[in-house]
Amino acid sequence: MGLHEKHNQLSEDERKRIPAIVPDFIMEVRSQTDSLAKLKRKMADVWMENGVEVACLIDPIREKAWVYRQGGVMEEYANFDATLVVGDLMPGFELDLKDLKTA
Repeated sequence: MGLHEKHNQLSEDERKRIPAIVPDFIMEVRSQTDSLAKLKRKMADVWMENGVEVACLIDPIREKAWVYRQGGVMEEYANFDATLVVGDLMPGFELDLKDLKTA
């Protein structure tokens, strides 16, 4: 369900305030100052728990990526020699992780 549909399900009173709506898809990129353990917990405990369908975590420092899906499914990309695919939620969306290599 897209954001428009989620918004339409809100009551008139809920629409007057900042609604608690999460996107279906998010992507986070780890920075030099981010803790990988904290970001992984955020993926599971914040994004997935609040209804995000697919959450991607990209770690350019270790050249790894993770795709979290509803139902507790998590796919790990052990290196950047792969193409990250979101699937049915975003048909045709692919991220060639090789493009993110720093060296």
